[in-house]
Amino acid sequence: MVSLVKASRQKLDEKLWDEKGWDIICFSGHSQSEADGSTGYFYSDNETKMTIEELENYLATAIRKGLQLAIFNSCDGLGLARQLARLHIPAIIVMREEVPDVVAHKFLHHFLQSFTNGKSLYISVREAREKLQVMENKFPGASWLPVICQNSVEIPPTWQSLQIAHSNFEGSLTKLLSPIETKRFKLLTSKQKSLLQQYYELTNLSELSKSETEQMEKILEIAESDNLLSYWIEKIDGLVYENLGLFTEEKLDYYEKQKARGKEFFVN
Repeated sequence: MVSLVKASRQKLDEKLWDEKGWDIICFSGHSQSEADGSTGYFYSDNETKMTIEELENYLATAIRKGLQLAIFNSCDGLGLARQLARLHIPAIIVMREEVPDVVAHKFLHHFLQSFTNGKSLYISVREAREKLQVMENKFPGASWLPVICQNSVEIPPTWQSLQIAHSNFEGSLTKLLSPIETKRFKLLTSKQKSLLQQYYELTNLSELSKSETEQMEKILEIAESDNLLSYWIEKIDGLVYENLGLFTEEKLDYYEKQKARGKEFFVN
């Protein structure tokens, strides 16, 4: 986690361009939107007025590297959400209108408490909003302010899916990999690794709920247009077969063929 206080434009650019990428960005400060909600502005150092368009290249790069969630815990953020949505970020949380500082602080605290304890993005926001209701005698409508804007073709991030560096996942997967594949696996984007982590966790469940089934279907749908992701999903399938002791001669022959297919992706 990196905290920037009154960051300059240059510092924002540098951090968004960071090679490692980011899972979540959270802005707390001052912001506003045009009356029609078409455009939003935020103040990076309490003085410099900026738009999403000014950071578009840097944000687009961060999204390609795996940025999953943008939180603007600041006033009147619907214009910011509209601009961010054009960049196809998976999920955005903003405040509909002006928000008192104490309400914004409480919302973020309650949201992170639920989200980091494994609850879904939607449940975490709902619970945080419900906990704001006790403040509505002093701040009417406080629980109505936070809103989620989700990209319909993306899977909402979970705290578990953002923890992509689990040694049991990468360590187990490398059992099926050649040295060059192991090296190239580490070069996958954060978004690709996150999807693989989610897929791996789902395949290890004894039974899938309706929402878990839909989540797996969404991952497989994304993989249909991402040959590299599809390749690694097949590798994970092999890992699950191996863990369950279901490797047959036929399966072993199949994965030998997969190694040959891997050369399409891993040539020097």
